[in-house]
Amino acid sequence: MLYLVSSALPPFPIILSRWAKSNGVKVVLNQNGVAYPAWTADYEAINTELRELFVLADFIIYQSKFCKKAADRYVDKPQCPWKILFNCVDLEKFKPGPQDDNYTIRLLVAGTHYQAERVTYPIEVVHKLRRNGINVTLEIAGRLRWENAKTEVATLIEQFNLGASIRITGPYSQASAPLVFSRADILMHLKYKDPCPNVAIEALASGVPVIGTMSGGLPELVGVRAGMLLDVVDDWDQMHYADVGELSQAVENIVDMYSMYTEAARARAELLFSADHWIAEHELFLDELLS
Repeated sequence: MLYLVSSALPPFPIILSRWAKSNGVKVVLNQNGVAYPAWTADYEAINTELRELFVLADFIIYQSKFCKKAADRYVDKPQCPWKILFNCVDLEKFKPGPQDDNYTIRLLVAGTHYQAERVTYPIEVVHKLRRNGINVTLEIAGRLRWENAKTEVATLIEQFNLGASIRITGPYSQASAPLVFSRADILMHLKYKDPCPNVAIEALASGVPVIGTMSGGLPELVGVRAGMLLDVVDDWDQMHYADVGELSQAVENIVDMYSMYTEAARARAELLFSADHWIAEHELFLDELLS
């Protein structure tokens, strides 16, 4: 069997897959997102490779319903058996940690940040909430990957005089990720049309509610009780974000009923994202595929 993940393909995946097929090897494609106009002008060229892999695949896993919707639209409809299966998390490593007892709301943004809004909007939220007398901090974890990112973030922090309220911890390893989430009360994940964000899954497993938007695969992961997702325009040609006022209000709403949200977050992770469930689902389709 050859198991490929669309966002982490090896060199020459088409040649490799053709070789595999010619030698009786089954090809499984784990599909977690496609290129589209709002993301890059080169979306068609990027999707060409995926389109050929779809033809070669013997089985396709979509990491969310949104992943299939996007692939149907911009790549191809499956010509082989398929199923929708969320990513999993180690529930023993990612679990609720001790609550902060000094009445500070600890916001977190995490992952690799290619769009400025994923970081600048949360900074503005901190500014707005602190002006309203609410004690809130923000940790910015992960790489800042847009152009002039470090300068833009530093300028915004200085402009709002938030040096004591914002901590930039930068890139982190998977081994240290549980510690990152244990320091947070709320994850703010604003990436538009994110297919199946692991940071959201890891946050939920850690009992950390998620604030985001009703776009991509996030509604499937968070549901209606494990966080607050705000309405945005459904658009493939341009990215959209909730405004700072709505995001600030979402923070306050979660804090007002925090016990309910944090318990619902962990419960949802246990229901949908356990590694045991993920492995069992693989065993089912792999047994059938290989027989």
